[in-house]
Amino acid sequence: MDDQESNNAQSSTCRGEQFIIKGLLETIETSMGEEEAQKVAHETGRKIGVNLGKKLGKGAVVSSLDRFIEYITSYYQVTNLGVDQHVDKYCASVRFNGCIIRKILGDGYANHPTACRLTQGYIEGALSTMTGHKVEELVFESSLDSNICVGQINFHNIPVSDRTVEQGRTPRFLIK
Repeated sequence: MDDQESNNAQSSTCRGEQFIIKGLLETIETSMGEEEAQKVAHETGRKIGVNLGKKLGKGAVVSSLDRFIEYITSYYQVTNLGVDQHVDKYCASVRFNGCIIRKILGDGYANHPTACRLTQGYIEGALSTMTGHKVEELVFESSLDSNICVGQINFHNIPVSDRTVEQGRTPRFLIK
């Protein structure tokens, strides 16, 4: 098989996966309603993330975030814009340049709430397992034109002992 045939076969497989995933999302939303479908997607992503978190291992917040970002870089181009420490939590500002969901589903499904909830659950599940803290991922800005999402990952209920250990390692930045 030459390169052209290989590319055509790969493109056909991607279109097939695209068709299956879009159909599955539409079926879930139709049968359960959009709100319930988003809950199912979030829980599914969380379970997948928990399994990844177990694989990557436990650690402190900043080092776990770095390991997680390094692992998912081939799927999500993530930039850690910095970690800010608050009274009982860390807030990591992040930028996602390109998203595997958008790559798979195409531009017509970009910013699709159910697909985005799957990714959100994945991030929260992995990082909560890795750090032992409640994790919440929020998206503040999402652009179809540039395929960039900017958000924040909050790590809640950080005990004083953990904050003291990481204090010297925690960079402080502002999103610009």
